[in-house]
Amino acid sequence: MATGIQLGFVSKPDRPFLPDINDFPSKIGGKPVWLNPEYPLDVEEVRCGICNKPMVLLLQIYAPEDVPAEAYHRCVYLFCCKDGKCHKQSQEKSFKVYRSQLPKINKYYPESQKLPAGQYPKDVKVAPLCKVSGFLGSKQCSKCKSENYSCRDCQIFHWNNAYHKRICCNTNEKESLILMQLETKALESYLFPEYELVSEEEPPSDILKENEKYDISKFSNAIDPKILKDFNVNEEDCEDTEVDVDKAFLKFEKRIAREPSQILRYARLHYNQEDAEPLWVCQDNKPTEIKNCPYCGEKCTFEFQIMPQLLNYLNLDNKNPDSLDWGTVAVYTCNANCQPKDKHYMEGYVYHQYFSNDGLNKRFKAIDIKQKIESGALTKEEIERIMKIKKEKDAAKTNN
Repeated sequence: MATGIQLGFVSKPDRPFLPDINDFPSKIGGKPVWLNPEYPLDVEEVRCGICNKPMVLLLQIYAPEDVPAEAYHRCVYLFCCKDGKCHKQSQEKSFKVYRSQLPKINKYYPESQKLPAGQYPKDVKVAPLCKVSGFLGSKQCSKCKSENYSCRDCQIFHWNNAYHKRICCNTNEKESLILMQLETKALESYLFPEYELVSEEEPPSDILKENEKYDISKFSNAIDPKILKDFNVNEEDCEDTEVDVDKAFLKFEKRIAREPSQILRYARLHYNQEDAEPLWVCQDNKPTEIKNCPYCGEKCTFEFQIMPQLLNYLNLDNKNPDSLDWGTVAVYTCNANCQPKDKHYMEGYVYHQYFSNDGLNKRFKAIDIKQKIESGALTKEEIERIMKIKKEKDAAKTNN
């Protein structure tokens, strides 16, 4: 039986990401590919609420809907600050999500005129884009006038970190060619790595990946490192996992085991379907209220969530305690897909949930004991002691 969930997976792109309306990209990282070429998003709309630096694209999803007509072409853009310290201070201020939409009949992608991807009718004024971030490039390099920027932050990065200081007005062709290759690498480092986002339907509950085990320790910094080291066996280590671990985490772990490599779960497949719920990673720290759409007042409903597996693809320093991290990131958008007049980007709501440290730590204590028993790392006496304590606990539960 179908679950009504589409899963997203990472794939290496085999072609450039272009605004092809017949195959509009859903992707991770890189610069945004704007649905509306005349009105790219202004960087001031996506500054981090903590450090005030421009956020970068985490992913974009092409998600058209039948109702209303203005959402025939529809793209959702999720941005985040790259500084993990900002996320720890405020999850609301370190993520932003916007949707952009167009009706079937629009001036950018005329059905009567087939143009190559990235080319538009002559009457369309394509906006300049920032060389660094891909946002609206309203500023220029004052010296060469050939590069556009969204803000001073991006201009300074390009000048100091991406070799534009040496490329700008350089007449030495051989040197410029070498510098431009270095420039490309430096500009890539400003953004998240770029991948294609491909999807498939979630398998039913009786399908499990026999050769893959879901190990959350690979995907999150939330686990206390001490738990993964040697420890002295004691009564606390022998607590029954199913009882002591966060129930939501157990549900999360079991559901993810169907497709351990998923990085996204998309739930709003049908207009006006029953409101879906995210697959939460812990019982506590759930949103108590989802704000209504600020434009039309309709409710915002859950559309998709980002999974911790995506962290593996973002070139993060996992040894850094302040590295970017999450349990899951849930995205809510206007259920009515409203289209306010003269508004090109409508903001949604993002909720960022971390793993429960307490639940995870108990889980990994139990896993570590199991692995030590299987590997022969424990002595016969230690194993007998563990089994004795477990029997006593089981008997106490039965009596209660």
